[in-house]
Amino acid sequence: MQTATSDPGSNQPSTIPFLQTLQIIHVALGMGIIMFCCIVLYLVTNGTATSAGADPATARIMSWIHIGVAVSSYPMAVIAFTMTIHGVRRSIVKGGSIATAGAKLQAAYIVRLALFEGVAIVGLIAVLLSGQAVLQEQPAYWANLVSAAAFLLFLAMTFPTRGRVEALFGAG
Repeated sequence: MQTATSDPGSNQPSTIPFLQTLQIIHVALGMGIIMFCCIVLYLVTNGTATSAGADPATARIMSWIHIGVAVSSYPMAVIAFTMTIHGVRRSIVKGGSIATAGAKLQAAYIVRLALFEGVAIVGLIAVLLSGQAVLQEQPAYWANLVSAAAFLLFLAMTFPTRGRVEALFGAG
């Protein structure tokens, strides 16, 4: 694997220059969902979120929209990320620069996480618009929170470490 710099007297590559940026992006997106989730839960459990005008039809429509966004976004995110990673690997094999590969990897991470985050946000909005009354009468609509929890779990499981990034480059 070609690296931007290497440690003297070592065969190990140095810290990947863009790794910290990937980590910051990862944490920032996760914190955004956590904060929005806290706001939604506060508003819904206090009855201040659309409780007066909420009806089961809105909850049902929003849940179907949430499912539709998930069904379209999840595969799109995986396909775009996989295609980009294969292109990055081919570029490195052909002698491309790590800086260019790193920029492409960052873009792939951002696109994948943005699509996953979008699904989580739509799920949280579905819960918010359902309102406390509907959620008490029909607790199945709380399932719209699953995409936010899945997004946070995904972030935890794929947090970019040196080993994971090197593996994506085909060196791990």
